Amino acid sequence: MTVESEWWRALRGVALHGVWIPDVLSVGTRGHIGGQDFVALRPGRPVVCVELRPTAPFGLLAVSVQDDAQATAERLRASAPDIDASTPWRQPLPVAEETKDSWRELDMYRKH
Repeated sequence: MTVESEWWRALRGVALHGVWIPDVLSVGTRGHIGGQDFVALRPGRPVVCVELRPTAPFGLLAVSVQDDAQATAERLRASAPDIDASTPWRQPLPVAEETKDSWRELDMYRKH
């Protein structure tokens, strides 16, 4: 579990489903080479990021909080003692080899 001071740092991949209003709100699923994330973000607010188990439908849950994000993360850790909080940073996504058609490969994560 980590805290991001800037909301946009929690965004990975491309938008799949949800509501994306620039500078107002980002809620929904995002696809990337490592799977999918669920985000509920508002600009100007810190974000609590929870990396989920590989068996979960999402790799990351990222939610903006209005108050102290660090305190929120601590409350989550206390209420869910099985959360692995041993890594103080988010795990990197696997990186595909870059080619001239890489953008097309990313597009496959969009649900048409």
